[in-house]
Amino acid sequence: MIQPSLDKFTPEEQLKISELYLYAGEKCLISAAFKKAYKFLKTGIYLLPKSTWYSNYRLTLRLFNAAIEAACDSDQLKQMNQLIDIISIHATSLLDKASSYIISVQYYNEKRLFEDSVKTGSNILHKIDYNLNLLDYKNEVEFSHKIMCKTIKE
Repeated sequence: MIQPSLDKFTPEEQLKISELYLYAGEKCLISAAFKKAYKFLKTGIYLLPKSTWYSNYRLTLRLFNAAIEAACDSDQLKQMNQLIDIISIHATSLLDKASSYIISVQYYNEKRLFEDSVKTGSNILHKIDYNLNLLDYKNEVEFSHKIMCKTIKE
């Protein structure tokens, strides 16, 4: 994969090349080449101009969300969380932040790290100023836990 040098391209050319890297990364995601997808998407992010969250919001958000998905699918938790933090700082709406948050919770669920999943979900709810009192759902949680334990034994 070619890693272009920023000083050789105008900002407009950098954007076009970033779009190509996004396209390549999305194709890799579809074909389950997650590590390769992550490399393409990180390069696309690297090529974005400094003020990209203001001037090219949609493209930037798409690149970051795709990179989060690729990092998740290639088991790169640290990189995934760094990208999520960047989105949570720059995204302008809760809806734009939601997909990255969902991927984070799904990651922990898929790894059967249910405590981490609940913590992550609780942190997300805290970030959006929603107070979830788990004691209100104690019976449902205990019931779900019993079913999960029974299923695991079988």
